[in-house]
Amino acid sequence: MEDQGGQAFCGRLLHGLTLWCCLRPHFPDGTGFRLVFGWIGRGGWFSAADRRLKHRVCTVGRPGGWAGEAVTEYLKRIQGFAPLEMVQVKESPKKEKELKEKTLDWWSVCLDEKGESRSTEDWRKDWEKWERAGRTRIAWIIGGADGHSVPFREGCDAIRSLGPQTLSHDLALVVLLEQIYRLESWRAGHPYHRI
Repeated sequence: MEDQGGQAFCGRLLHGLTLWCCLRPHFPDGTGFRLVFGWIGRGGWFSAADRRLKHRVCTVGRPGGWAGEAVTEYLKRIQGFAPLEMVQVKESPKKEKELKEKTLDWWSVCLDEKGESRSTEDWRKDWEKWERAGRTRIAWIIGGADGHSVPFREGCDAIRSLGPQTLSHDLALVVLLEQIYRLESWRAGHPYHRI
């Protein structure tokens, strides 16, 4: 069985299931290890990580300059803890339609200044609640310079704000990625969230 980075061990269970565990690097810099368990059944192989949150961050336009560098850095850091993909659409009259198409079958969270402002601890509770409800694919949607239209906001599963202040969409993206990194590192037992 091929595994993504780690030494795998297998053992047979009742009813034709095979239990496996894998020793994987724990932190992005390769220090420490974690033991990941899963099972192989008729439908393929699964792990506890299959229930972990998968993030899709959807934005209008690409960040440039300092924001682009910060985004690249946070993406590198987050990949050590959780799957995350970036999806960008061009600024156009069809941008909201394209954003909606990119988030079908995902729990969509619209980030908007009119959304509910939450503390980091509240975000953590939201994530746990969504995971328990089986919503493990979360799409975070950041609008363009003009934000989101009312119908678009109302069509999302949740509306959140990154705070009461108005942020440029590039800065909002960096703040969102920092929060994702903070919470995913906390869930993995990494000390970053205390820094």
